[in-house]
Amino acid sequence: MIGILFAVLSATSFATNYILIQKGMKRSEGDNGVYINILTNVVILTVLYLFILLFRSEPITVTLPGVIAFMIAGICTSFLGRATLFAGIRKIGSSRAAAIKNTNPVITIFIAILFLGERVGWYSWFGIAFILFGLFLTAYEQWKENGFSYKDNAWVGIFLATFASVSFGTGFAIRKLGMMEIHDPFLGALIGGYVAFIAYNITLLVKKRLKDTVTTQFKQLNIFYLLAGVATCFGVLSFFISAFYTQVSYTAPIVAIEPVITVILAYIFLKDQESIKATTIISAIFIFIGIVILSISSL
Repeated sequence: MIGILFAVLSATSFATNYILIQKGMKRSEGDNGVYINILTNVVILTVLYLFILLFRSEPITVTLPGVIAFMIAGICTSFLGRATLFAGIRKIGSSRAAAIKNTNPVITIFIAILFLGERVGWYSWFGIAFILFGLFLTAYEQWKENGFSYKDNAWVGIFLATFASVSFGTGFAIRKLGMMEIHDPFLGALIGGYVAFIAYNITLLVKKRLKDTVTTQFKQLNIFYLLAGVATCFGVLSFFISAFYTQVSYTAPIVAIEPVITVILAYIFLKDQESIKATTIISAIFIFIGIVILSISSL
């Protein structure tokens, strides 16, 4: 049950992040908020982990395979996944980008069953099916309402969001692999955050944009990007805690309910850009039923 609750908290945090990113993009035309987002993650997770170490009484065994798994997961999710997702949001909006990105549970479940040895019972499959169907309804409504626009480079946004889905789906499964080696979700989130931060800085350095990017971030601090970083941090940490307490094949579908929460939040905070439909309500009902089924099956 604890794992399910943290999965819902993770989804809510990520959905909040999407809304804040989209609001922030109105203030920063040439910046998608990736740098300040990752930096905020690293700062908060570092302070939090140092605080935890002060009160930890039992040592944690750290293994090289576990560290490597966390590093690869960090590159897949916090770096590649986040960067391409944010770029996709700028092209096609937060709701549509989140809907595409959240097809990632299919990839995560596939990897978890084939390579991590997870077993999903019949009741759990029903719960997962309800959640995925609810997500499908949301995605279908968004495509039907918005359609495709070549003029606005919608296909570029679709490709970026799809790449983000593959990156996140693979990274989520690798996170679980890391926690099978190192039983510390906080350390896993911290390592992933640092790897993403280093990788992004190297990318900017190669492109000769590091100095300008860092200078811009602090001279023209975008409060929405900063708050988005805080939301992302709690989303990542909640995912790790959830996957620590339950199967990642359960965690991933629940975290993927982000689009429904995103649509609801977008309706509240981005009324001029988003609308809520009856389909969203029906989708939310299916997702709620699916989460209840998974909660019961995980007891």
